[in-house]
Amino acid sequence: MLYERVGHLRAGRADSVRIDARGLYYRELNEMVRAEIAAGAREIHLDNVNGQYYIGSGLKADVKIIIDGVPGNDLGAFMDGPTIVVLGNGQDNIGNTMNSGKIVVHGHAGDVLGYGMRGGKLFVREEVGYRVGIHMKGYQAQVPTLVAGGSAGDFLGEYMAGGILVVLGLKGNPTALNVLWFDPIHSDSTGRMLTSLRKKVLWHGTLKPFLGYARDQLRRLDDGMSVHGKGGKPSGKWAAHVLRILWQGLELAETGDLPKRMTYGITG
Repeated sequence: MLYERVGHLRAGRADSVRIDARGLYYRELNEMVRAEIAAGAREIHLDNVNGQYYIGSGLKADVKIIIDGVPGNDLGAFMDGPTIVVLGNGQDNIGNTMNSGKIVVHGHAGDVLGYGMRGGKLFVREEVGYRVGIHMKGYQAQVPTLVAGGSAGDFLGEYMAGGILVVLGLKGNPTALNVLWFDPIHSDSTGRMLTSLRKKVLWHGTLKPFLGYARDQLRRLDDGMSVHGKGGKPSGKWAAHVLRILWQGLELAETGDLPKRMTYGITG
């Protein structure tokens, strides 16, 4: 089925539309998206996307586009207003010269993201490639914001002339995640934004570093090795740290939240 219209009808058309992009040439798919927006659609689901270029490029509308699959290059280029959510990975040049709106990628993304970005927000949950944020620029109320949850390649922010560029380097790193869950003594608007989005950086792989750290430390103990690179020996402090990381990982898996404090007690 190429089309599925759901939701409330407005003038014979649906507010929410689902399009199967399987096998569609990128021009044909983008023409369909524009036609549905012109007809009144406010939410468009694109299924089976496989590398089609320019999705959302140049759009100026109050619309949300949800993409199931991997969109091609220049996703949301020159975009002014829409929200795009990618339920997977993205490719290169996402948000190229974007003016306003929001793009969220629930996976990895490629090179040259946010090139010349003038406004709007771009969030990538995992790693990003090379030359991310180059030539970003902001002016007065226009503050482009790009946040990557993982690591970034070389030439990050090259020739950047404004905006906000954040690389969290999380990858489930327990120390980095703890910072997002602590109650800050002082925080500006960017810090408050990151804290409010902290649960969005969690995914099924977040638990691995917690359990992996505890497993590695216990292996070192069993093998008679030092517990860190400087030759440290096991101590009560070390044991408490390993228990805290293990406990936090288990609580995170069970509740989806990261506990901040652990009370230690010894019973005889």
